[in-house]
Amino acid sequence: MKNENNKIPYDSSPIVRGGRSAPASQMPRKNEKKEYTGFKPSFLSIMLVVLMLSNLIFGVMLVNVYNREYIINQTINNNKYNISPSDNINMNNAATKALFNTVCVSAGHTNKGQNGDEYEDFFALSSRGSGIIIGDDKTAGDAYIMTNYHVIKNQTNYRVLLYGSYEPMVATLVGVSQTYDTAVLKVTNSNTYRESNAMPAEIGCSATISENDACIIVGNPKSCGISVSQGVISHVAELINTEDSGIMRLIRVDASVNPGNSGGGLFDYRGRLIGLVNAKMIEINVEGMGYAIPIDVAYSVAMNIMNNRGRLFKPVFGFDLEETRTSASINQITGKPELVADVEIRNISASSEAFNAGIINGDRLIAFSYNSVSVKVINKYSLEEHMYKMNKGDSITFEVIRKGEANHIIKTFTIKQITAIA
Repeated sequence: MKNENNKIPYDSSPIVRGGRSAPASQMPRKNEKKEYTGFKPSFLSIMLVVLMLSNLIFGVMLVNVYNREYIINQTINNNKYNISPSDNINMNNAATKALFNTVCVSAGHTNKGQNGDEYEDFFALSSRGSGIIIGDDKTAGDAYIMTNYHVIKNQTNYRVLLYGSYEPMVATLVGVSQTYDTAVLKVTNSNTYRESNAMPAEIGCSATISENDACIIVGNPKSCGISVSQGVISHVAELINTEDSGIMRLIRVDASVNPGNSGGGLFDYRGRLIGLVNAKMIEINVEGMGYAIPIDVAYSVAMNIMNNRGRLFKPVFGFDLEETRTSASINQITGKPELVADVEIRNISASSEAFNAGIINGDRLIAFSYNSVSVKVINKYSLEEHMYKMNKGDSITFEVIRKGEANHIIKTFTIKQITAIA
């Protein structure tokens, strides 16, 4: 287990609790104009011009410059991104999708700052980070925002700012999970949202990612506005000891993560949300170690909170899972590496529904199914990634291998007990 004894701050310090990431005076302002100081030619600038002309002559483009206003003003309605399917493996298209899924989040104890201007007041609140739209009713002007628990921890007033907007929206807290560093905010009856091009993120699958997959991070670093960084998946599952949530199983990336990125999205090369950014490693001589909660967990937790009036519930199975052996292989279809563990049932309670159905200690769990969903077990977290989608009364079927038995054993039981967790 890595870094078990060294707790790391959420993407550095985290989002500056109780203080400002930067004073409001340093934030972008409406109608702000930069003073022109004049151009002073130098040897370096002359050489740069020569280099650019030579690139144009030989048809080589060293730098791609994109018109921000063009992107902001694109007409995108509902979840139609106006992107051709043939272009969906294009990082620029992925970034465009993600920008309209992302918001800036500001939280504090006061309704307003000291400036009397809503946009200025947004930056005057004590905690600032990012958020991802995960559901909406555009006609009603409603939107659900997923962010990190540590971004809004101990705060009472919340504001949300859309990409390309200068009009903060008031949000209310739906619920939180400290265990999973996840929180849900809701914007209600907002004309700003109703008239915007913002939209919910397309939810991806973190279980299918692998090392070296291209990815982008979109968020609000240092409260400088929603922006994009790009990199690759460095590690699909690393155990990290975090400040508020203890040990978490997180995705590691080498894309830039900075204070303010917390609550923002980790997206794949098609613009699908695969993680909720929440931390980075801050140590001397350490670079490019940012972290995100797998979306299979974060989104399930968020939806569970939304469906249970702000509380998180999970099934009571009455047993533990333990990995006894791991192996690495190459998937013959995708060509990607796969890490697979043998997962065995441990410490099963004699009063549990699983035990009553015939599951015993030492059974190796290889697959399970519920509500027409079938899952292959590749590690002990495979069940955790799905249990927040399960409800009391659901039937779940386990496929196990038992020592001394030639055939796989199939056992079905009903979830009769659920419990609330922090």
